[in-house]
Amino acid sequence: MNKLIDDLKWRNLFKELIIEKDISKIFFLKNKKFYLGIDPTADSLHIGHFLTINLANLIYKNTDLTPIFVLGGFTAQIGDPSGKKSERKLIDQKTIANNCNKIKKQLETLCKNLNINDYQIFDNFDIYKNLTLIDFFKKYGKSINISKMLSREVVKSRLDVGISYTEFSYQIFQAIDFLYLFENKDVLIQLGGSDQLGNILTGIEFIKKINGRDLLIGGITVPLLTDENGNKIGKTEGNPLWIAKEKLSPYFIYQYLYNLSDPFAKKLLLQLTSITKEQFLKLEKIHLSEKKDRILQKELIKRLFFVFYGNNQEYEKFSNISKYLFAEQYQSIDEKILLDIFKNIDNFKYDFKEDLFTQLKKHNFISSKREFNQYLKDKAIKIDQKLILETDFKLNKNDFLKRNIIILSLGKKKKIFIKIN
Repeated sequence: MNKLIDDLKWRNLFKELIIEKDISKIFFLKNKKFYLGIDPTADSLHIGHFLTINLANLIYKNTDLTPIFVLGGFTAQIGDPSGKKSERKLIDQKTIANNCNKIKKQLETLCKNLNINDYQIFDNFDIYKNLTLIDFFKKYGKSINISKMLSREVVKSRLDVGISYTEFSYQIFQAIDFLYLFENKDVLIQLGGSDQLGNILTGIEFIKKINGRDLLIGGITVPLLTDENGNKIGKTEGNPLWIAKEKLSPYFIYQYLYNLSDPFAKKLLLQLTSITKEQFLKLEKIHLSEKKDRILQKELIKRLFFVFYGNNQEYEKFSNISKYLFAEQYQSIDEKILLDIFKNIDNFKYDFKEDLFTQLKKHNFISSKREFNQYLKDKAIKIDQKLILETDFKLNKNDFLKRNIIILSLGKKKKIFIKIN
């Protein structure tokens, strides 16, 4: 049995090996490559992408294969229907090109921090930019089996509600990507999320139909990254943990990971890092004897923060101030750090002529006096640690003597920056 496959099974880092005996043989080859595609529908990677990137890291470290990261500069303009119940909104080429540039820089940083020194980043727009419609049908159309495409779950699940030809054709173009990389860059394996299984199978069948059935070629799918309730973590679901500091303060990733249950922290430590079995068993033993110290959670944060940000300064910063953040003792935290942590939250400038209710309603944080009064009744409005109980509460200039911002908590999760006007 292949040691790497054994390790990946231990980590629960793959859903499907297509086909295991072929993948095992490919892992022993030299001067060959594998690829994973990244859909540039946003200008940053998020933690969900890192499942496949870590799989690439482990393959690179334990074989002689090297990775190619394929940015979907062309296919993102079509829209992947995988995992979607309705048609995607089309994104213009300029936005996609900008997203590709930013993701390319992120990948370069991640590869540097992971010590992946031999890799390529390729934009699939280069495959199609000179392809005419007649060439597409003559070169590729004759080799595509429509009946098999219709049988794929991603298509079957949409037939009742409808799927456009644009999204239906996504499978074809992902298959062409695989074919191009196989013929021009010695790629033998495609990596992808479990929702990509149908697309990967279409690509393998397409390549074998054109180049021969006995080819050694395969695919690996990873399980989708979900939260502890089984909900997918990602952009479409509205809960992405962005890797880019500009989009999300690292504190929110710190907070999310620190609060994981022990079983889930163990799961992500194995799936998102390269911790060895020996290292993990030793760490788990310490964790079981000192559970209150959240050792698994801290190790997961340290390892991911080093890969995402290149050092552990962010980890040290947040571990030092986390007790104040969790207790909402914002006055104890440096204003510059506080601004960095909450830079993406809603905010408004305070008008001292009006009470708090009037301004919250004006800025659409609440809809009515009744809703405001319910918050008061539930003791759910706080400014720093101060509980607000008065219906006509007003801030005054003395509240801003020490700093120019105040953090208002509205309910358990909503935070709002109030700035001095």
